[in-house]
Amino acid sequence: MRYVRLAFVSPRYGTGVVGGAEAHLRELAEGLAGRGHEVSVLTTGALDTDTWQNELAPGVTVESGVEVRRFEALPRADHARRDDLDHRVLGGGPLSASVELAWVASRYEAPDLAHHVEREAGRYEAIVYAPYLAWTTLHCLPLAPGRSVLVPCLHDEPAARLRVVRAALAGAAQVWFLSEPEHELAHRLVPLGTHRTIGAGVRVPERYDADGFRRRHGLARRPFVLYAGRREDGKGWPGALAGLEVATGRLGLDVDLVTIGAGRAPVPEHLADRVVDLGCLDAAEVPDAFAAAAAHVQPSTLESFSRTVMESWLAGTAVIGNAAGAVVSWHCERSGGGLLYGDELELAECVKTVLERPDLAAEMASHGRRYVLDEHLWPPVLERAEVALEELAARRRAGARAGTGGDAAGIDEAALGVRTAAARARAALGARLLEDDVPLAEWLPVPGMGVQATRSSKTPPARRGGRAGASSSFGELSTPVARARARASARARARASARAVANALERRAARGAAPRVVLRAVRALRAARRAWLESGSPTSPAPPVAPPRDVR
Repeated sequence: MRYVRLAFVSPRYGTGVVGGAEAHLRELAEGLAGRGHEVSVLTTGALDTDTWQNELAPGVTVESGVEVRRFEALPRADHARRDDLDHRVLGGGPLSASVELAWVASRYEAPDLAHHVEREAGRYEAIVYAPYLAWTTLHCLPLAPGRSVLVPCLHDEPAARLRVVRAALAGAAQVWFLSEPEHELAHRLVPLGTHRTIGAGVRVPERYDADGFRRRHGLARRPFVLYAGRREDGKGWPGALAGLEVATGRLGLDVDLVTIGAGRAPVPEHLADRVVDLGCLDAAEVPDAFAAAAAHVQPSTLESFSRTVMESWLAGTAVIGNAAGAVVSWHCERSGGGLLYGDELELAECVKTVLERPDLAAEMASHGRRYVLDEHLWPPVLERAEVALEELAARRRAGARAGTGGDAAGIDEAALGVRTAAARARAALGARLLEDDVPLAEWLPVPGMGVQATRSSKTPPARRGGRAGASSSFGELSTPVARARARASARARARASARAVANALERRAARGAAPRVVLRAVRALRAARRAWLESGSPTSPAPPVAPPRDVR
């Protein structure tokens, strides 16, 4: 494969950053850089998701062969408003797009990073975004949708059903999933365009020191099970404590629960002598923690890959997983590397089993380790990523040759049985439903922006090209006069098309024929409209229409 220049956009980045999505993106970036690609990371100076304070200065550094460009994060201090928005979003009720985006921005913003993406998108052949709820993803991906690769790290939670999230899933040029359950979840949320399950990789430690870990942390008195991750409700921390209470109380097991990870670990007073909180360990000690444990307890149902399960199996430690978690269940059932439980009583019985049957625990761990070595090391994951990047680049090149725009690949709409006017009508209506108080005519696309191909024949191709290189008729004309004439002609065609399509929509609405909403079009229409507005010269201003609120 030829080498490409690509950017990774993540709200936090670095070896000291705690989080599975951030670790996956960092190792993916380093792996592709190690294979010869020119990789840059666009991130903020924040490391802590509780405060979003800038602990690292803005600027450019090189870390493990990757150029890291940090921008200032602007933390939000209105905690009362944040809590109110959390309650409304997690409640799962209907929300306006402006409320959804206010929630996304309720913790931090990074406008300098977004401005860089907007200005410099054309420098990169692909821009990879993760995770899906980050401000840096939902606000920056629409700025150059034709170059976007979304690695959502998707969870089955109320926030995944927000319209802005579904629009991003449907509007990205490519979506990369880490597991089949995550892939299936996305299909339940929205019609997908080009996507694939590339998986995720883990690195194999050179050595493990289980006995030394127990000595260093005073854990030699009794066996322990390990909880690794954020200690919060969404990750199943209360369920782990409930299982420990049954195990030590009703079953009388002599066992501790050791926990590692960021944040505070709330523990009931009557369990305080059985819970050991080691906080954030040095990265070199984490493998030893897994190796020293009798089992790794994974109670979280909010997983897209569950990196800690892989780390546990590599260390030779069996897994006890929550059967309600689709991803953890999928790994355990495919590998035979763990036990699954349905409630705290079953969790306690699983702990009893691994303590009383160490031979069975060792056998399960052996199956799990073989599963990781066969399917979840980095080289095959990087190869699949390269294939996907080459496909994206080929589509962009084909779109440029066809004159449909550098950010979009042309397709034959007639081959899919979709008339151009009908596609525009569906796209406009989809955007209209996203933001109820925005007139339809303001969302209509610019003619000639190019139509993005989709792998699903069920989804009409209503995607439009993005800002960077959005239209070859603008970007490739050789003289300013020719470009000015092309812009004026495009604006005239757009106004005529807007009137015609608006009239057609009104006639359809009068007949009660509401076309199917195409969420793929929403983000791309914003980018197309923005490109149209920005195509005017200072002496020929764009139409005085306020941008939709959910773009800003």
